Amino acid sequence: MLACPKGNDGSRPTNDSPPKATKINTLLVMSSELRYTANTQLEHLHARYTGTGHADLSKYEWLTHQHRDTLSSIVGHPPLLSYLAIADGESIARVKFEMTERMLQPCGPPPKKDDD
Repeated sequence: MLACPKGNDGSRPTNDSPPKATKINTLLVMSSELRYTANTQLEHLHARYTGTGHADLSKYEWLTHQHRDTLSSIVGHPPLLSYLAIADGESIARVKFEMTERMLQPCGPPPKKDDD
């Protein structure tokens, strides 16, 4: 007589697992839902934060976003603004004004576009 494997509780194991085809279909549905969710989240981030970029973003635009984010962060955090004002020997209002003015074109004028 052959011995049957038993579980930890002494009972015989049951084969309640779904067939392979069902597992594959479930994985495909889950991956497509995950892809949809990821794209939706990415679109939401792009709509909410303008500096997150996209596929057609140029190097100039990316650098401009980075510089503007940095400048706005400095202006928005008073301790950092005070630190820079002391380091430059200027008043806080002057440093804040200069940083705000620099946000207009932080990387200089935009490059000329090719009309190809």
